[in-house]
Amino acid sequence: ALTLAFLVCCRPLFVAQAEHVPYARSVDLLARGMCVYLREHTGVDDQIATGGIGLIKFCTGRNVIDILGLADKQIAHQEVGRMGHGLPGHEKYDSQYVLARWPKYIEIPGAEAKGHMFPVPALEDIWEQPLLRRYYVKDRAGYRRIE
Repeated sequence: ALTLAFLVCCRPLFVAQAEHVPYARSVDLLARGMCVYLREHTGVDDQIATGGIGLIKFCTGRNVIDILGLADKQIAHQEVGRMGHGLPGHEKYDSQYVLARWPKYIEIPGAEAKGHMFPVPALEDIWEQPLLRRYYVKDRAGYRRIE
């Protein structure tokens, strides 16, 4: 009886998860391609700034700056005016701090994505930074620092 109750209760969850498998696979393929690209275009001492720190750190072995602060003490301690009203885990940022660390790549979508995705304050802010516009160019990986 317990097994039957489990199957009845959890079936909608399994169905919902199964619907997202193709999307997850396509994101994984894109991320793996990005990993190869970043490994080929960075040196072992280069830093990469991104919101998707786990995979990028794992696959490149590079120093990764977490623009969302989940793994960065400086950003994690930022005060957010409307904490809890945005996408969880995507509300904190400190773009000036990220840019001051001088990453070789900032692996984020281009500003042209604005309006086509869920608003992420870290992206909105970094796109507006004069340092980004002055020292970085749009690249396959997001933005590449001008050498």
